[in-house]
Amino acid sequence: MSTCVNKLTYEPETQQLTIVFQKRGTYVYYDVSPEEYTRIEFAGSQGYIFNSILRDIKYFEKIG
Repeated sequence: MSTCVNKLTYEPETQQLTIVFQKRGTYVYYDVSPEEYTRIEFAGSQGYIFNSILRDIKYFEKIG
């Protein structure tokens, strides 16, 4: 697991990705394709891939 990401949960039916960050809380990202999720899940650096795919690109909300 990443040094910045604690846990990932993906719902393929709704294409929602929930990310629990080590220090920033829990966020839900919407309209995340299965391919994008797979890239993040199996990345050597989840934080790097997260920044290039999701950060500032996808709609999200903080839930915790």
